[in-house]
Amino acid sequence: MFGWLRMRKNQLPVNEYLIRQDARGSGVPVSWTKAQLESTLKRLSQPFFNFTGFRFNSVRQGRTRGLIACTALIGLLFGCASLPEAPENQCQRIPVGPGPEDFALDLSGGPGSPRILVSSHERREWQPGEIFEVDLDPGSGYAAQALPRRGEPEGLFFAPHGMDVREVDGQHLLYVISHGSDEVDGAQHILVYRILPEALDYLGSVASEFFFSPNDLAIDATGSFYVSNDSRNRGSLMEMALSLSWSSVVHCKASSIQPGPLAAPASTREDCILAAEELASANGVAIQRSPDGKGDSGTVFVSTSRGNSLYVFHRDDSGRLVDRKRIFEAPILDNLFFVGHGQKLLVASHPSALAFLRHVSNGSNESPSVIYSVQIDSGAAEAVYANSGKELSAASGAFIYKEQLFISQVFEPFLLRCQLPGQ
Repeated sequence: MFGWLRMRKNQLPVNEYLIRQDARGSGVPVSWTKAQLESTLKRLSQPFFNFTGFRFNSVRQGRTRGLIACTALIGLLFGCASLPEAPENQCQRIPVGPGPEDFALDLSGGPGSPRILVSSHERREWQPGEIFEVDLDPGSGYAAQALPRRGEPEGLFFAPHGMDVREVDGQHLLYVISHGSDEVDGAQHILVYRILPEALDYLGSVASEFFFSPNDLAIDATGSFYVSNDSRNRGSLMEMALSLSWSSVVHCKASSIQPGPLAAPASTREDCILAAEELASANGVAIQRSPDGKGDSGTVFVSTSRGNSLYVFHRDDSGRLVDRKRIFEAPILDNLFFVGHGQKLLVASHPSALAFLRHVSNGSNESPSVIYSVQIDSGAAEAVYANSGKELSAASGAFIYKEQLFISQVFEPFLLRCQLPGQ
């Protein structure tokens, strides 16, 4: 999901900008066209606002008026959508750490020891995070605990976000985005771990000059990977609010992974490229596997939060993503997971941006969520879960395992496990 909203010193108050609605519900200053605003913003050395996490710093700084004005502006710019019809699901909570924004099914221990690995980070207060494991044996009561991480570089501030797991050359690996100690200006890294039953062993890290604001990632069969940037300027509210197509997807070779101390951005210059550009807040990334489940098909999917679109790309020999095609549209799309032998994608959606931002500032404010199942060949979709926020707010992703739907979320310290109807 996209980043924190906060106001920096010396920035103009939002209520000095007049906003009007155009036919699509997006706002622009009355005297400017969107193209004029894009050109002007690109010349700014600092974004007009900061939008690089999931809490309002203006609350902590006592800027209540700024918070109200920003929330009202975002309500105008983002709009909202009603909940679609969805099946009635019987759901139960699985307690984990705070901010379980991304997760992955881990079968490294064999089919008899399935578990979920969860990226957990307290985003409202920006505290160090953890990787949790959830035992999927029903007899365990779906017990969760933090998984020890061994061999990390000294001084690492672990602030996990998007993650993926995959077997590469006989090793079960976890790649996870870490934002560092500062929510806006922290160093952006991809951290790589070997997955063991009792721990995660640190193997190395990747940094790139193209990691502008990393959000999600996906690993291919060779250990190379794609990373989405949800913005070009980490912290830019205007980039988000006006749906400016400045974000991107980065491709990095497996050779970019450097053992030892945290990698410096310049050290991976030859191993990472901008694979796709001109996206409006790229978010979820998923690589379709070949029918044998081991290789890759050459097809990559990317969801966009401000573009409200799910795209399919062809991957060329260099790793660049070409032949972009939109296959599905819904408000503020989030993480992606394959289901149904790779013929469908589950994608989370946030129908109301205003409700989401109110939830950012206060967890007691409910934010609705929808999980769509999308046929990748036709784009036909149906909602498999929809809720006003009473059961779970701000769902960020979902996958199906043994006729059960597991749902992650941005802030609160639990996952949702739902029995699918008729199962």
